[in-house]
Amino acid sequence: MLTAAALALAGQSQPQPFASGPGCSGVSLTVKLDAGKSYAQKVGGLNFKISPDSGKGSCNGWAFTLEDADGNDFIYPVNMPLRFNPSQFLGCSYGLSAKEGLEMKRNMRFILNKRDYLRLDPLMRDALWPYSSPDPEHAAEK
Repeated sequence: MLTAAALALAGQSQPQPFASGPGCSGVSLTVKLDAGKSYAQKVGGLNFKISPDSGKGSCNGWAFTLEDADGNDFIYPVNMPLRFNPSQFLGCSYGLSAKEGLEMKRNMRFILNKRDYLRLDPLMRDALWPYSSPDPEHAAEK
């Protein structure tokens, strides 16, 4: 089962209250995909997408995102580590076999609105690429 701090691939498609606090909700989906196929479903005002991702060599799998209308991924910026994190990939990646990747337990957070995305995205970019920051000297402090 893939769990994303309020997003789970498992059974229901309607948001359910999430026990961890106000403003959180949960969604469960059951999805069966053939290799190379994709899937998309609206979840609230966001698009949950599963896209084929051909890994290196003969390894294929799927990457998933939760995107707003502009294509901004609301999962990636708030799940550490930002680099070398296989949590948004189903299949083999980051040194995991396909079996290990599919068995990996995932518990992830996601951003709930565009305002928070616009606040957090620059901080994520500064952390990943401080040399491109408007203030490279203080990017790590932020």
